[in-house]
Amino acid sequence: MRPHLRQVPRPRDLLPRVKKVTETATGYVLFFDRVEGELALVASFVELESQCCAFLDFAIRVESGGSTIALELGGAEGTKEFLRPLVEGRLNGS
Repeated sequence: MRPHLRQVPRPRDLLPRVKKVTETATGYVLFFDRVEGELALVASFVELESQCCAFLDFAIRVESGGSTIALELGGAEGTKEFLRPLVEGRLNGS
């Protein structure tokens, strides 16, 4: 059963939860605390965004025993520039 669209997080809902952002060659990695419900929230975000933004590559990484969830966002040339406004001010070292 698909969640109702209002239940699926949008970027404005998810970005305040980001604890750290690092830059990669093709995009960014957003780090979230590994707390109850957070992984489901990130996965729901990826499900929705992958439908509307087919040019984006997504990867969710949860390391065993780790305290963070990593969401990798990237893609072909130009994708990083597209994502930059979303992460400005959150980049590690900014």
